[in-house]
Amino acid sequence: EVYLLAEERVEALSALLGRPLRRKTASVPGEEVAKWLEAVHPLSPSRAIPFIPSDHVSAAGGTGLVHTAPGHGHEDYVACKRAGLSEVHCPVDMAGRFTEEADALAPLAMRHLQGPLAGRSVLKEGNEA
Repeated sequence: EVYLLAEERVEALSALLGRPLRRKTASVPGEEVAKWLEAVHPLSPSRAIPFIPSDHVSAAGGTGLVHTAPGHGHEDYVACKRAGLSEVHCPVDMAGRFTEEADALAPLAMRHLQGPLAGRSVLKEGNEA
């Protein structure tokens, strides 16, 4: 197992896991991570997701890394625009239901739900994906 997290969060993650983390493989400043690493989107494995630095991310909690949802949060939108990412998806309509775009973006969620996300409430059955 390999974990990517802020150095300041190693002790907290060790406590959460109930075991010490074995060794540090590398130490890379957060700004550098963005230059050579990408994540795999959990609901659409064919999509590479870049790491981007942002002022609203801190090592005060969690792992020191957060996901971005530029179509849903202003801070995320600003961070993505600063990083030069122009593709912004917001596959949710004004009633809080997934649109057809969600089906194209999240094929694994569709498989889990055994049907399309489109039309499902984000806060109810759509959240089960």
